[in-house]
Amino acid sequence: MEPDDLLSRNFISSASADGLAVTINGTREFRPWDRVIAASATTVKHGPADIFVLAIVFDDVRTFVLGEIEAAWSQMVELLHACLPGVEPFSSWGPQLLTEPGLLNLFEREA
Repeated sequence: MEPDDLLSRNFISSASADGLAVTINGTREFRPWDRVIAASATTVKHGPADIFVLAIVFDDVRTFVLGEIEAAWSQMVELLHACLPGVEPFSSWGPQLLTEPGLLNLFEREA
């Protein structure tokens, strides 16, 4: 299996106040926010521009990557700070990543 094929089979399709709809190997499932154990953000090159990317890690250690060009992006950044304690709004960490590129840990659930 090619890496691109694997990435296209596992993705976040939507976000709501209750949790995230994800697709794993073609099967859609719902994961509540309390299953998220970590969230990070960065920027990556996409064609001639940089785009924002989130990595969301669940309690089964599955990691989903969501870029700002994907349909669920606006839902995710609207809800992330409301649903995960201590996460700042996108209006805070987005500009920070533009001026200081790198990996920004947004959330880590305490054990």
